[in-house]
Amino acid sequence: MAELQMLLEEEIPAGRSALLDSFTNLERVAEYCESNYVQSPDKHRALEETKNYTTQSLASVAYLINTLANNVLQMLDIQASQLRRMESSINHISQVRYTVHSYSFQMGENQALTVSSITTTRLGANDPSRNLSAISVLRLISVCDKARCIFNSFELLDAS
Repeated sequence: MAELQMLLEEEIPAGRSALLDSFTNLERVAEYCESNYVQSPDKHRALEETKNYTTQSLASVAYLINTLANNVLQMLDIQASQLRRMESSINHISQVRYTVHSYSFQMGENQALTVSSITTTRLGANDPSRNLSAISVLRLISVCDKARCIFNSFELLDAS
């Protein structure tokens, strides 16, 4: 983070400023070379001097452009790395959120589908050959969801 801040606040603005200064310097070199060539009695020597100044000036500008371009690329690499880390964090958060939502949905679905079903059977009530003084009741209580029954209970009640 400190490296990115240094690039953004110091190195890139300084490189841009150096390029703007070199633009001004190139204009002055061009004016000097032009007036030197016009006023010089030895045109060949003035032309060679102009070539040397031009070569040095363009090499200086190329160096400044290269330095600034490297700083910009370094800044972009750092920002791309930060974006990859953020993307990874967001994907992780999304996965956790999906897992929690899925779990909550399944729990809610299980709770919504959980039904307490009670089946009552009267033993001996439908069998007239059995003379029972009292009718017994068998109650089956089941709590089930889609997949399985998680609780079964039997009760034998005396219905006298």
